[in-house]
Amino acid sequence: MLLGLINLAFADTYISQNESGVTVLSNKPASGASKYTVDQNAKDISAQIQQINNSINSTSQQKVQLDQAISASQAAINKTQQLIKSLQKNREIKEAKLVELQQQIPLMTTSVEAIRFQVNKNINQIYQNINQINSNSKDSIFTGNDTLETNRQKVYMTQLLNLQLSKYKELNSKLDTLHKLNASLDNELKRIDAQLKQANASEEKYKSVINDNQAKSSKLDSQLSSDKQKLSNLKAKQAELNKLLEQIRQQEIQAAKARKLAAEQAARNNKPSAGGGVSNSPNSSSGTKQINPSAIDTSYDDNSPFMSRNLVRPVEGKILIGFGDKREGVRNNGVLVGNINNAPVRSLSTGTVMFSGSLPGFGQLVVIDNGDNYTSVYSGIVIKANKGDHVQPGQVIGSTGTAANQPMGGVYFELRHFGKPVNPSTLFK
Repeated sequence: MLLGLINLAFADTYISQNESGVTVLSNKPASGASKYTVDQNAKDISAQIQQINNSINSTSQQKVQLDQAISASQAAINKTQQLIKSLQKNREIKEAKLVELQQQIPLMTTSVEAIRFQVNKNINQIYQNINQINSNSKDSIFTGNDTLETNRQKVYMTQLLNLQLSKYKELNSKLDTLHKLNASLDNELKRIDAQLKQANASEEKYKSVINDNQAKSSKLDSQLSSDKQKLSNLKAKQAELNKLLEQIRQQEIQAAKARKLAAEQAARNNKPSAGGGVSNSPNSSSGTKQINPSAIDTSYDDNSPFMSRNLVRPVEGKILIGFGDKREGVRNNGVLVGNINNAPVRSLSTGTVMFSGSLPGFGQLVVIDNGDNYTSVYSGIVIKANKGDHVQPGQVIGSTGTAANQPMGGVYFELRHFGKPVNPSTLFK
């Protein structure tokens, strides 16, 4: 992936050779090595697109689950709010009754006390009247004057006494009932208050869950937006690479046609004359060594001629991600080196700076043509070399800087031959 992104910075730049055999950059594809680079770019981008699509699918599923959880929590809040509303209404009714009772109880208590006083007074009076009637009744018996009126008065007084007692008992019973109802309403209010407290706590809990899930959902929205933007950019780059591949394919077709025409022309020029002699055309192969491009050595290992040079270690540090290791599912075509702050970054050999600038995701980047079709890449550094500079082995072309300028978490170094990656690990032993 790292190499794929670096290659994107040179999507319009192709590696070729001039007449002196020096590797140069041009704006048109010219060799099989360029086609390999574009093919590798296309594969890397396809892998990244697949990764981002997987990430988008996973994030979308998480988003759906969070949205469902938020909806469920909101439904629970709505039910809880309905319960709270019902409890509050019931509480208002009970509280109004309790207030009414609390107003009636003192009045009823006063009435009972007044009646109790009056009953006691009436009972005493009735007892006195009855005693007086009884006394009169005895005198009447001795005198022979006991009458029916005397008996009637005694019955009346007794009934009056019972009536007063019944009234007192009735009022006292009502007062006792009011006290019991008051206690019952008070307990009911306490029970409702406990339910309200629990319902309010549940509502706050659901709101907290919603807030947490909404925050997570917002992060997922940001991630989805970012991934979709990355996907859009990668698809645009993929389209450009496909366009480049088609251009290279067409150029290869045209080159094949040109070679075929040249071969046919050479065959005609080399055709024996009528006298059986051989043409002296300057295009004749006699005395000229024909070079087959396919015979160029493309097996790049640590024992290649370039690697046998007295090369300089580009930067001090430990390899964090080695050559060929996978990073985010994409093969690493260089090495990522951990380092100390502000350490020097050196050119591994003589060469010419082909690129010096910034590349998103890699920080500042330097690309050097080291000759013999070798190119070296240094990224995540603080640049001290300019495009076009000629550098010597060990010459400082930058520094490691600090973590702030190392978006990959270290200095990334890559070495290529004819556009193909070479394992540079021996430089760091």
